[in-house]
Amino acid sequence: METMMRRHDNGNRYYRNEKYEEAFREYSAALQLDPLNNAYCAVVYANRAAAALALKRFDRAINDCTESLRRRPNMSKAQYRRARVS
Repeated sequence: METMMRRHDNGNRYYRNEKYEEAFREYSAALQLDPLNNAYCAVVYANRAAAALALKRFDRAINDCTESLRRRPNMSKAQYRRARVS
């Protein structure tokens, strides 16, 4: 879990610095470390969707938002980001 959090934090740092490709990679790496942790993965999927939006990878953003909402149905960030793409 600690490594997953570190990868997620790295992704957030890259995202804040508008390094979206690096953020996307860090979020992807975080998801590989504990894929059964639904609560935490819901957040990471929603964040990776934000990076995908910034990279204009709209299908990926929709899929990530859907996965986030599957894991945590009331995830408002995922709902908002999916609505932005649709």
